[in-house]
Amino acid sequence: KLSAYNKEFIQDKARRETFIDDPIKLTVPSHEELEFEKEGKKFVFKRGLHEFYVSKKEMIISKGHVVRLRNAYNIKINLVDEFSCEGSFAGTDAKGKLIVPWIQEMADLELHFPDGTKKAGAIEKQELEKGQYLYFDKIGFFIVDSVSGKRPIAWFTHE
Repeated sequence: KLSAYNKEFIQDKARRETFIDDPIKLTVPSHEELEFEKEGKKFVFKRGLHEFYVSKKEMIISKGHVVRLRNAYNIKINLVDEFSCEGSFAGTDAKGKLIVPWIQEMADLELHFPDGTKKAGAIEKQELEKGQYLYFDKIGFFIVDSVSGKRPIAWFTHE
């Protein structure tokens, strides 16, 4: 299959990233200092207010429930409005929780698909280069086509 060959060709070249569709800011006060690793990067959160960008849709369906920030810790979603949401620290036990992807610093990115659909969202802030390969969990592989203009554009290559 062509997609299997393509995957083998770019798998090692593609940077693993998190894509957040319709991002909103999540704030979580924490009384603990926390360290964890996500996508090869180490994160250290001091005591105080932690800020993340997460999917608005996932926060709406999770309101009132405990979810797990991927590779981090658990939070209870207390408040969700149009542009932001608030949670409270709910421990570190990973078992049985909905896992929510997150980013810390937001940069716009528009994904283009072969059927003509487009999806605007955000990834972790970084410098992108034309021709760079990206992999988004549960979406697939993409190649950056444009880094100029309103927001960078990446085209879907395969799952």
